[in-house]
Order: sequence, then C-alpha cells, then structure tokens
Amino acid sequence: MDAPKNTKEGARSMNIRETLELLGELRARNARTFEKGQPLLYVFEEDFRGDDGPFRHLPKKDRPSLARVSSPDNMSSAPIEESPGKFYYQLRNEGARVDLYAIDPATRQPRIVGKENKVKTYLVLPDQLFLPIDNVFPEGKD
Repeated sequence: MDAPKNTKEGARSMNIRETLELLGELRARNARTFEKGQPLLYVFEEDFRGDDGPFRHLPKKDRPSLARVSSPDNMSSAPIEESPGKFYYQLRNEGARVDLYAIDPATRQPRIVGKENKVKTYLVLPDQLFLPIDNVFPEGKD
C-alpha cells in the first residue's frame, strides 16, 4: 500500500480500510471470542469519524482510527441490527481506560489523541475487533 501524502491542509488520520490493512500487515488477530478484562482494539467506522460523528470537533488528523479498550466488562451474546445488514454487538466498559489512537497514513505511526475513563456501551462489529498489539498500541500512561 502506498502511503498517502499528508499535506498540512489535507492532514488526516488513517481511514477504516487503511487501518484494517495495517492491522493485517501487523498480523493482528481478530478477537473471535470475548473474555472479560481482555484488552481489545476496535477500528472505528468512517461515519463515526466523519464530520457528523462524535469526533467532528477534532481536526481530521486527530480523529481516532481505533480505540484500545483496556479492560472491557461484557459483550452481548446476540447481535442487534443497528442498520440494514450490519449486526452490532454491545461492548460494555465500566470505567476502565480507553485510549483513542489516530494513525498517520504517511508515517503509519499511531499516537494517542484522547482517552476515556467512563461507563459506556460501544456498538461494535466483530470483524473490527482485534486482540491488542501492545508494542504498537500500548495502554496509555497518565
């Protein structure tokens, strides 16, 4: 994959396709089963990162490509259909650290652009959940 140029006016973080390709190259393993407390990486969908999404207040270069959920508590056993043809699971976090990573498409370097420590339920697609790669996406430090 050729790295896109990231000019100052066109700076952005990796999109879903680029992020999934990078995780494939890093040999990230899909999280096929849920284990309470097992850290997970979740790749954000484009509409979540877009100009109408919850990160719209951030510059495009700082919009997270993925989240590292340090210690999720629960994941629903049955999917719900949130939109036609997309079946999401509910991933529950009871306040453990969640690091938000933006990945620069030119350098392919991730950086933490935010963190959350709150009770929250995430809607996740199973093919976008991965086991952590701690040497690339380590848990952040306060």
